[in-house]
Amino acid sequence: MYRKGIQSSPAGTFEADAQSAKLPAVTWLMPPEIAGEHPDWRRRTFGDLTSALRLAQPPASKPIGFPGVDAEVTRADATDKLPKPVVPAAPQSEPAQEPGTKPHIGPH
Repeated sequence: MYRKGIQSSPAGTFEADAQSAKLPAVTWLMPPEIAGEHPDWRRRTFGDLTSALRLAQPPASKPIGFPGVDAEVTRADATDKLPKPVVPAAPQSEPAQEPGTKPHIGPH
């Protein structure tokens, strides 16, 4: 890339251009994969994942149903009818460590 256009410039050139709003609208380039810093390993490894979106197919006319979802929703709604938890009475204290040590038990 250096030979094809990236040239060093005097120190402070970028800062001066930024202050005077002379920076180009696009400040980055996408080199071809062979010259890129990060090769397109994801597409090579996993394929074109956009095919999972089925963009070439028309949208479904009705939503997809999942078996057992209605029963799970009913079960989850039933938890709304449970009694509220009881808050313990005050005052409370933190548990204390018992004195002494326990013998070390090695791996089984």
